[in-house]
Amino acid sequence: MQLFNQNRTKNININIIVSFLIKGINIICSFLMVPLTIAYVNPSQYGIWITISSIVAWIGLFDIGLGNGLRNKLAEAKTLGKYELAKTYISTSYILLGIIFSLILIIFFIINPHLNWATILNAPTELSNELSMLARISCSYFCIIFILKIISMVLIADQKNSIASAIEMLGQVINLGIIFILVKYTKGSIVNLGLGLLIAPIFTYLLASIYLYKKDYKKISPSFQWFNWFEGKELLKMGYKFFIPQISTVVVYQSLNILIAQFGTPLDVTSYNISYKLNSTFYIIMTIIVTPYWSAFTEAYVTKDINWMEKSTKRLKSYFYIMITFGFICLLLSNKIYDIWLNGEVKIPNVLSVLIFIYIVEQSWIQIHLFPLNGIGKLSIQYYSSIIETILNIPLAILLGHLMGVYGVILAPIIISLFRCIWTPIQLYKIINNKAYGIWNK
Repeated sequence: MQLFNQNRTKNININIIVSFLIKGINIICSFLMVPLTIAYVNPSQYGIWITISSIVAWIGLFDIGLGNGLRNKLAEAKTLGKYELAKTYISTSYILLGIIFSLILIIFFIINPHLNWATILNAPTELSNELSMLARISCSYFCIIFILKIISMVLIADQKNSIASAIEMLGQVINLGIIFILVKYTKGSIVNLGLGLLIAPIFTYLLASIYLYKKDYKKISPSFQWFNWFEGKELLKMGYKFFIPQISTVVVYQSLNILIAQFGTPLDVTSYNISYKLNSTFYIIMTIIVTPYWSAFTEAYVTKDINWMEKSTKRLKSYFYIMITFGFICLLLSNKIYDIWLNGEVKIPNVLSVLIFIYIVEQSWIQIHLFPLNGIGKLSIQYYSSIIETILNIPLAILLGHLMGVYGVILAPIIISLFRCIWTPIQLYKIINNKAYGIWNK
């Protein structure tokens, strides 16, 4: 057992170190892309692009939690050495998601001509045709990428998060090159921007899938012959536990861009996303640290390694306090960073930066408890909490938006998240200390 503990922790540490290097490149590319993109179009059109991407990203709900369900089921199958079962899970997931997103794409293409995107996005009417085209491009992208990203779930379930991050990084690097070419050789176009940013991820995930299923994961590579409806129902049963939380995530967080555009302007969406990108840097670092623990907690819980879970939880809290300090320093220096980063093109209000910092602190605190709970599979409280958050968020955001404008919209999810900040550490503590009864143990 001691050797098993050491191997698990060593694997996590290797993934964290490599992921730090990879995510560092990702963050640099992401920061460089903002001024380049704004230079290619303009701050308002950049905000429009962000908003339309957020709206179309809602189709990700229709995976019915299959991605995260597959992640947990694969980790369990791997721990127990059931590789044929793992192959069945993977094959079934590809086929089910392929059917679901093909139907979504057909339905969207039917209804899209009847949608007035200029009104939806509070954008100039002369952009209507371009926005309709951009919506079609974005929807096609998300339908394809949600299927291709199954390979990331396979890697994460196998505790090879660094490789999953490397695939994402390659797409970011290619994206940066594409934006640079667009700025240098073409006239600003929001449609060209969408095409340029969405092609690279599809390309990288497709190539990675082909390579990995022919090499490292050949014995569990997907096949039509391995589709199994019974195991599909098991995946859906597990995935359904993640489905409502996914809805909550989209409604509570993705709706922000839409509501900000309605209570402000597309330029306010740009300001929000730029500030979020800077302030969320330490959240990204926390994600790098926490992500390997999801599947590691699955393995530890299956093998009843309570001691390792307790030590790991304390370690995650230590990382959290370090990251808060880092984030606060970024907040204090944010105005100078914005001026250097954006060359004075966009001014970010201090109140906006403070609100987003508070929001990021909440999400990081939730994350270090929720990821282990997800790995363990104790999702009932999260399920009911998500329903409450989903019901309350938009009405509260609208109410506060009328009272306080854009700041009120951003304040709503901060208030909504407080409840989750309280119950997640309580539940994890109870489970680790064998004090979880009733709903706390479901």
